[in-house]
Amino acid sequence: MKKMVIVQSIILSIILSILVIGSDVFTYAQMGRTVAAETLYSNTIIELSLTEDLFKLIDNRYSRVIFRLINDIDLATDESWHGQVSDWQANGWQPLDTYGMTDCVFDGGGHTVWNLEIDRADEYSGLFSQNSLHIKNLFFDFADIKGGQKSGMLTGLNYGTVENVHAKGNVEASIRAGGLIAENFGDIDNCSFDGDVKGRTAGGLIAENSCAILSNSCSQGTVKGHLAGGLMGVSGGFESGEIKTSFSVAEVISENYDSTPLRIAGFVAVKYETVNTENCYSLHGTVAVASGDLDGIITLSPTQFLQAVNLAGFDFDNYWTYATGVLSQRTLAVSSNEQTMSDVAIEIVGNRKYYLSQEKATLVLDAGGKQNIGIKSAVINGVECKSDFSNSEYDFGSVAEQINVLFEAWYLIRVEINADVENVTVNGGKLYYAPNEEISLTVIPNSGYAVESVNGKYKNRTYEFMKAGNDKYIILDLDTSAYLSGDVLQISASVIVDENKNKRPLYDGISIIFGSSGGMITAALIAIQLIAKKKKRLQRSIDTLKDLETIVEEESNSSENNSEMKNE
Repeated sequence: MKKMVIVQSIILSIILSILVIGSDVFTYAQMGRTVAAETLYSNTIIELSLTEDLFKLIDNRYSRVIFRLINDIDLATDESWHGQVSDWQANGWQPLDTYGMTDCVFDGGGHTVWNLEIDRADEYSGLFSQNSLHIKNLFFDFADIKGGQKSGMLTGLNYGTVENVHAKGNVEASIRAGGLIAENFGDIDNCSFDGDVKGRTAGGLIAENSCAILSNSCSQGTVKGHLAGGLMGVSGGFESGEIKTSFSVAEVISENYDSTPLRIAGFVAVKYETVNTENCYSLHGTVAVASGDLDGIITLSPTQFLQAVNLAGFDFDNYWTYATGVLSQRTLAVSSNEQTMSDVAIEIVGNRKYYLSQEKATLVLDAGGKQNIGIKSAVINGVECKSDFSNSEYDFGSVAEQINVLFEAWYLIRVEINADVENVTVNGGKLYYAPNEEISLTVIPNSGYAVESVNGKYKNRTYEFMKAGNDKYIILDLDTSAYLSGDVLQISASVIVDENKNKRPLYDGISIIFGSSGGMITAALIAIQLIAKKKKRLQRSIDTLKDLETIVEEESNSSENNSEMKNE
């Protein structure tokens, strides 16, 4: 009678070789399919510390770059930029043109640009003349802009996304003047302006907004013009737009520029019918909209502005606060570099959108809903940390600076266990594992069933564990979407004797370890299919593991003797 008995430990190591054809295409001939492997792309980080460093933004037409300001800059005391602007004494700062840099980011790092001064007749004026960058987490203070036709403290013409930018100062232009932006075609979120704005078409935050969404933003100070609005001069000038969860408490003053009718309003001077407005507010005493409907805009008294119950739609967990005694914005942010896969931006984010000082942030990986992405390494505010961000808190402290994260992501390995397996319970394990992380599972057969040894058979990428007379086995089926040549699969098994002294060989820890082999594992799927067959009752009881080893030796010798007798 043929028997197979498990030895105390069996280790199987198999080197998997994958044929690579072309770039990023892995072909599996035996599996009859071709899989295109996606690639993770990382943005380059360029740090800016001096005023002259700002000109790095236009030194080249960069692609996939994050420009990060690492400290405050003062254009009055840091004269390093003077070498870049020949007429700085007469006209001040020369606005930078970043038009077309749509896949680059300018992250202010929560820092402030001090004493930005411009006195020029250029068409567009501001820190930027025309902008396509994604700009975020930036502050301005003591700024004074006297531009030509179109001026804003941030930019004269904007096509990029702008988030968490806050400015104080004065802006003036002959045609369009906006506290932050003159002409806007990009989405704006969590921005503010406090100061004086003057122009024919004038807005406390934006002079004219088209095709874009403005949200969670506000303005205060004074706005003077022919078409003048506390938050915005004209909304929907070219096409539809949207304004939501925003307010203005700015004083609006009329000033004739020509013979056309004046339009003066506490919120928007001219609002086209294609513009959607929701949960917006302005002060009593001035009509909210001079030309257009009032849908979605409510006027409140100063006292009513101090009560959150009057501000429907305002998100006080992520955007707004009364911490200073008045309605104001949260401005501290978690900011990270980005990696992208196809069209998905992957970054580290906080559990809130924005924070206050002394609050704590729990950091998480945002991979656009993709579960097969994990964190390989990370540095937070210059300090290396563990890559597992779950339930890890980081304190903003009392210094009003954001939390900066520099991380590297990689693809995870997916593990699937068939749910319809009968007579076997699998404990431990999780859905995704990082490369080089050990996968440990415990397979427990039901009473009367067994999972037995490894015979190491390799067939069509299916690894079969014990096939004694084809009636007892467990199958580990590797359905690999793509991992690199040289990665190693290691499987270990052991035999135990249960308390009833019955032979009960189990897989006490299946270990699968993928080495990175000097390259990233672009994708991997491990499908573990478990099948248990009913075991035959053994006639002999085994008292100890030592007895089992003796039996192994006896059975082996007996088998050899029988073979020799047959050969004779």
